[in-house]
Amino acid sequence: MTGSVSAILINDSNAVITYDETNGYFTIVDEYGFKYEFKHIEYTTTYAAGYYDNYAVGQPEPLNAIGLSDIRFNRNRDSNIPMTWYVDKVISPDGFELDFKYYGEEDGNRFFQVSTPNYFESKTEWICAKQQGNGNYANNLPGISADHSLSQTIQEVKILKEIVDKKKGTRIVFKTGQREDLWPYSTNLYNTVNVAGVVPIDYNENDIRKLDQMEVYASNGVLKKKIAFYHSYFDEHKLGEPNDELYLRLKLDGVTVDNNAFSMVYDRPNSLPSKHTRDVDFWGYYNGAQNSVRYPSIPIQSGMCTIPDNMFTNYGDIINGASFGSDFQFGSIGSLKELHYPTGGFSRFEYESNTAKIDISDINDGSAQTTYFYLSENNLETGYPVTSPFSQDIKTFKVGGLRIAKNELFDRNNQKLLYCTLFVL
Repeated sequence: MTGSVSAILINDSNAVITYDETNGYFTIVDEYGFKYEFKHIEYTTTYAAGYYDNYAVGQPEPLNAIGLSDIRFNRNRDSNIPMTWYVDKVISPDGFELDFKYYGEEDGNRFFQVSTPNYFESKTEWICAKQQGNGNYANNLPGISADHSLSQTIQEVKILKEIVDKKKGTRIVFKTGQREDLWPYSTNLYNTVNVAGVVPIDYNENDIRKLDQMEVYASNGVLKKKIAFYHSYFDEHKLGEPNDELYLRLKLDGVTVDNNAFSMVYDRPNSLPSKHTRDVDFWGYYNGAQNSVRYPSIPIQSGMCTIPDNMFTNYGDIINGASFGSDFQFGSIGSLKELHYPTGGFSRFEYESNTAKIDISDINDGSAQTTYFYLSENNLETGYPVTSPFSQDIKTFKVGGLRIAKNELFDRNNQKLLYCTLFVL
């Protein structure tokens, strides 16, 4: 490559990458001679806004950055940034060619997706004494400050429509439908961003898509295979309510492959929280903790101040914040419970929390102490931590995420055929 763009190859790859800086697309030829062309580009615009003025802890947060007075972005740095290149063509060494076609190529439509807001909250609390000009240390608290902001992105996404084998004439067609769970690209959003010169577009909210069908056609146009996807929404009782996108999440209910039907059953599908809930654990899973802030609790530890005798708080004190501990009863909401097969039988899944073991006799460094503190202070699981029967120093904590603990297979008469229990040491 020449100019301002270059590529870094890993794993001793012998691939050759070229970049057309004029038109902005990539071509890759791998070590086996397959050529890949990437010409369709996904653009992203990120913007942020502060909302710390007159904000009370625990009150509802803004739904998006539009309309807030403190909207911030750098037009040259943060707008219309090419983030992803989509494959347009694959050519084999013997001349076979796959063409990838996308919705909007023929009619000029463009498709945009607005992300769920990402909320940020920070708190500054002075805990150390301040040296005065006379050499003494002030004995008053300098103050507490907090900052609240959010960010969102607008992505110009590409939606795959068709893959065509140019030599054989076979093709795979992807059919899409409207979805209701994504953030609406409203007229206000269009006007604000358009005036700012970021994404000057004409947009139809109905263009937000989900995959409904895949169809495989022979070279003579005969349909050879059809795969249909059936969807509804988690928290579907919120559908149609104001700001329902805060709760709705697309849910796959079933798949049919020709005449063979598969269906799914989920655990408590209408009990998920809003998408910007404060009640999440360290790993991003729902924990039902009813937090009023987003920052964690902070322990006051030795070494935080250069003059420890003049601290405003004592060692061992805690600056209280959100609970980020894991709670399996909440974290498992929405997990796959049963998978039903065309034969009438089904599989049933049971889950358990991931776990972490800590040897408290070996936590001399600061990071290990902090980890043990957070797991101890944020523990929401009854009966945890568990002490090892072999050593009082080894503690097992439940942590975020799920893993399958049991998989049972039943026939169409609900008779158990197979029982599988998974053990993690």
